[in-house]
Amino acid sequence: MLKKILFFSILLCQLTACSVAIDEDPELSKHVRVELIDWHVAGLWVVNSPVAWIRVTNYNYVPIENILISYETFDEDGNRLNKADYLIEEEVKPNQAKNFIEQYLGLVDLYSQKLKISLVSVSGLKKKKNH
Repeated sequence: MLKKILFFSILLCQLTACSVAIDEDPELSKHVRVELIDWHVAGLWVVNSPVAWIRVTNYNYVPIENILISYETFDEDGNRLNKADYLIEEEVKPNQAKNFIEQYLGLVDLYSQKLKISLVSVSGLKKKKNH
């Protein structure tokens, strides 16, 4: 039962992350760094999902959100197996770093041994209107 819940949770996360439209800002993206601190595969031999600890450093003078990263998995010989995107919707304050732990990136090939991430885009934090 737990395996089914995990599978559907990951699937739902992937489906919603892929359907989110974001207003990317190339100028803000130039001043953001993403680092893969650590990772492991969850659901061995059942549902394979990289679980990552990602650090995002915002060198801008404004907060950012909607951090879109690309990730790739490779087998032990360095052959690429999977490539997909993952969206971190949380805010990172100006001139600060924020750690995002336990990020379930998505479903990957059973033989994934290596993981690489890179920044695709970010957007500036939208001011919320008071009604």
